[in-house]
Amino acid sequence: MNSTIIQFEAKRLFRETTLAITWILFTMAGVLSVETGAVHYMGQKAESDTLRQKLEMSLVKLQRKLEDARTDNTGRSGFGSPTEIDRNIQEYASRRLNPLSALSIGQSDVYPMFRRTRMYSNIFMNEQDAFKNPEQLMTGNLDLSFFVLFIFPILFITLGFNAASFDRETGISRLLDVQAGNSKRLILPRLIFRWVISISPVMISLGYAYVKLNHEPGFTLASFSLWTLVALAYCIFWFGIVLFVNHRGLSSIVNAMILAGIWLLLLTGIPGILNTWYQFSNPNHISAEVTRLRDEQPRILSRPLAVHQEVILQHAPALTYKYNPQDSMLEKMYGYTIAVIEKERELHHAIRVRLEKQMDAEKRLYPINPVAGFMKAFAELSNTTGDDRIAFERAVLELRMRKADYLFLHFLNKKEVTRETIDSIPLYTHMQKKH
Repeated sequence: MNSTIIQFEAKRLFRETTLAITWILFTMAGVLSVETGAVHYMGQKAESDTLRQKLEMSLVKLQRKLEDARTDNTGRSGFGSPTEIDRNIQEYASRRLNPLSALSIGQSDVYPMFRRTRMYSNIFMNEQDAFKNPEQLMTGNLDLSFFVLFIFPILFITLGFNAASFDRETGISRLLDVQAGNSKRLILPRLIFRWVISISPVMISLGYAYVKLNHEPGFTLASFSLWTLVALAYCIFWFGIVLFVNHRGLSSIVNAMILAGIWLLLLTGIPGILNTWYQFSNPNHISAEVTRLRDEQPRILSRPLAVHQEVILQHAPALTYKYNPQDSMLEKMYGYTIAVIEKERELHHAIRVRLEKQMDAEKRLYPINPVAGFMKAFAELSNTTGDDRIAFERAVLELRMRKADYLFLHFLNKKEVTRETIDSIPLYTHMQKKH
């Protein structure tokens, strides 16, 4: 009986030109979503490689400048300040690229992929965007996760809304009752076949994604398999919804309206309502705080020298160097750098705390907002979540402080700038290699 059902459904699918064309279009959309994500990933990879080359060239130029410069009276080989050395290093920190980000772009195009690592490059410079919650991760991106989460249910609803009512409305249910004993027994195998047809564009797209990305650095079969399992779990989730609606014994038009309403509720209604609630319960004052920080920087610089010295001692109680009145500007700039970076750290910590509260609230509401859970799973496997961005920015702040400590203490201790000095400057590239 099951083989008969499959043959009948297959003939019906290929006999109706509209259904066949719809399936082809959805398959093409799935492949296009993979291609779109791959182009985005390749673009980030190319830009990262370009910036790495610029860093290497700047270090070579810095070494050349060191060799060509004549040693001045202070023995610093022509470099007047730590700022001068820092300005000659053209480094941008780049978040570690995960090939699966091509399947789930997430926040990787909402927020910058690269951050300037200069000591005075404010991490909030030219950016006052609020953190996005999982419902906003895929907005505007035609990647494979968007295709799975939003478009696959439409195809399955289109094929499966009348799995139970078709026989009754065409007048053959009584005949099937005689042959099968109960026509309701045919609903499950029929719906399973239509579900397989519906997920075939997803599986074809995943196969294309594997061929496209398996040679990329950092690609692992385990992560890709987990991503595939999450996609299958989501497809099974929708199979359960459509099966439940079909078992109600309602007409095809009512089934279609109910399933369309469920799609709107799960993918737009509930996320939209919860997003409004998140924003109301956790108001975002980041823009005002960033503006206040920028306005405060000139006042920090104009503090008396004694205040800057106190900041230095609080930052590094074990610091020892011989005081020289000629180094007052060095101490002032060092104290200013420490104070500004600490202010950024405080603000960044407040942002992280707010994000964690929001994420915790979202996790508690996954039972009524399950799509957000699948979104978060895709983003975590692709390293494109808000948590990944926070960790990246925290690493950049740490690097800037380490660089300031290294360069300013080198000058305050009257050490000569040598090739080894340049080679030992903390760089984000070195931090990535260690981890």
